[in-house]
Amino acid sequence: MDRISTSSNQCAWHVHKRFFKKKIAIVLFCLLSSIFNAPPIFAEDQKSILLVVFKQGKTSVTSAYKKMIAGIEKHSDLRVIEKIISTSIDEDEIKKIINDNNAAAIVLLGRKTVELFEDAKIDVPIITGGTLYPVRSKHVLYGLSLAPDPQLLFERLLELTPTIKKIHVVYNPDRYQWLISIAETAGISSDIEIIKYEARNLRSSAKIHREIVQQSKPNEEAIWLLQDASLVGDANVLPYLLKEAWLRGIIIFSSNPRHVQRGALLSLYSERELSGQELGTLAKRVVHHSDELEHLFFPAKNLKSTVNIRSAGHLGIRFNSEQLKNYDLIFPKK
Repeated sequence: MDRISTSSNQCAWHVHKRFFKKKIAIVLFCLLSSIFNAPPIFAEDQKSILLVVFKQGKTSVTSAYKKMIAGIEKHSDLRVIEKIISTSIDEDEIKKIINDNNAAAIVLLGRKTVELFEDAKIDVPIITGGTLYPVRSKHVLYGLSLAPDPQLLFERLLELTPTIKKIHVVYNPDRYQWLISIAETAGISSDIEIIKYEARNLRSSAKIHREIVQQSKPNEEAIWLLQDASLVGDANVLPYLLKEAWLRGIIIFSSNPRHVQRGALLSLYSERELSGQELGTLAKRVVHHSDELEHLFFPAKNLKSTVNIRSAGHLGIRFNSEQLKNYDLIFPKK
């Protein structure tokens, strides 16, 4: 009887042991599954880090850059770390900033900021923002311009004046050759001939613009003004052009919204937060898909629009209330 009892106890013990081992295995399996399949607890910290740097300047400039950074944070899908430089910075400090923050890329806002980093050896991609044209540098720079995309500008022009066949533009090739090349491609797709003239100072620009005005055909040709005060001075070239355009019925449109306030027909423009949103998208592409980018420097596509209805009316262009809703700024203001 004792043998039977002992044998039964041993059998029960072995069954219990096997059950216990099996239970332990199931618990371990569930635990490991939850660890490997669950989302990372520190997912936010594991995002690629985008270091955004700018040199402190006037309050208005700092405010503009802050708005751009807000836009970058919304559209980069990267963890954004902001760094403001108040004075100069040497190479060791630059390396320390990049290494301490483990940056996957660095965004430099403003021409002066780019110049501060010129002599440093930087091993991560550099993206520039807050400039109109590329900054000359020994580094490979990706960048987003504040200048509007010519394709979008031409499309808006043709909506108002579909008879336009030629666009005249005076430009400084040292600053805007990249944009004119894009404009020529856009002109082909819009069936518009881009007639370009090189100028490097106000005097030559004034002379060329005078010749353009005298030869242009109303309703068929338009004059495109770039954002370049060295060629389109507010006190000389611009007033002359607007006066002659009014007298001769010539269409003037611009990449500078301030020109519309003065009398140009229309403009597209990028606000700071909009520019930041687009810059954030570009930064993400540079970090993850830089080999797919066709250019290094891009015009702005996320744009607002402005029109001068007085100038439009003088040209025979009329708007209804629905059409005016397509414009963010309307001049003259009521």
